Amino acid sequence: MCSNTRSLENSNIYLLVTMKNRYRLLILAACLQASLLGSAAAQDGFSFSYDTISFFEKPTAFEIGIGTLNTNLLIDQSIIYRDSTAHHSAATQFLGLFNFGTQLANGWQFNTQYLANYVGFDDDDYRGNLALSIADYWGVIAIGQVTGSVFEQTRRQRGTGNANLAFDQFVGGLEDEGIFYSVRFNSYEIAATVDKEGGFELGANFERPIGASSYFGALRVRKGEAITSGEIQDTLGGAAVIAYTYASLTVDTQLGIERVNSIDSDEIEHLFSSLGLSYKTGPLTVSAEAGLAKLDGQKRYSAAFGSRWDLARGLSLNLGVNYQNTENSVEETIVRGSLRYEF
Repeated sequence: MCSNTRSLENSNIYLLVTMKNRYRLLILAACLQASLLGSAAAQDGFSFSYDTISFFEKPTAFEIGIGTLNTNLLIDQSIIYRDSTAHHSAATQFLGLFNFGTQLANGWQFNTQYLANYVGFDDDDYRGNLALSIADYWGVIAIGQVTGSVFEQTRRQRGTGNANLAFDQFVGGLEDEGIFYSVRFNSYEIAATVDKEGGFELGANFERPIGASSYFGALRVRKGEAITSGEIQDTLGGAAVIAYTYASLTVDTQLGIERVNSIDSDEIEHLFSSLGLSYKTGPLTVSAEAGLAKLDGQKRYSAAFGSRWDLARGLSLNLGVNYQNTENSVEETIVRGSLRYEF
């Protein structure tokens, strides 16, 4: 992007000297500003890591041939307790995010991304996400396992440490594989994804800092699929998110509604809402969240508390207490503590 920007600036200087028409100069300035905004969208408009554990450290970069390889690696060793079974277990999670990018001759930015996710419980589990993307002045287009990207850009802030709030999402989901597109204009971003079965998610968000404050708002609509009574049913839902940040304090809320088709032709209504806050002081970050949902007339309650204590660069101690309760069902509290190292 740097060489492309320099060429635009050189062209701009040349035209300023040679062109005497005032209106042509104004058009040129507008085009240059739009191209630079498109470059920013190309770099920032594609979120790929969908795991509840997020990367905090900046990636390590290596020059390889015609491009650059950026890597994030994370190891998390945790102990988990479930009060419903009074059972303890240990888990090891490894996350690796690899991004190889290069600039093409026409100024487009090409990236190949791969996310490796290994979790060792009683039974080992490994998942990998692969995506190819091209960024130009008009935004970012990607193909692969990218259908979670719209949600990533329009969701509430994740809980700290090992906090994970239940019932805070649509029940209808998308297939992993699909196409994603995103474009940004100033403080606004619009994104869309379509899976291989025809499901889709549309999203728009707004974010603007003003002094020590920052304001964020997002809307998303999803057409997906859910399993009810052993049958796959279509779903359609929408959700809105509002967040306010002042210095180290963030408060956000979400409200969503969803319709689920059922086998007896009666629509099932799903309502969900949540409220959360997080605060950072020195090496300690804490968060607290609460949610209330109603699916087919049955109420669902959830709460989560999380903390992260930074011990050293990349090393942190994390805690999560996650509570969930479905009406007329067994309630459960899951406590998870872990030592995490990112490099």
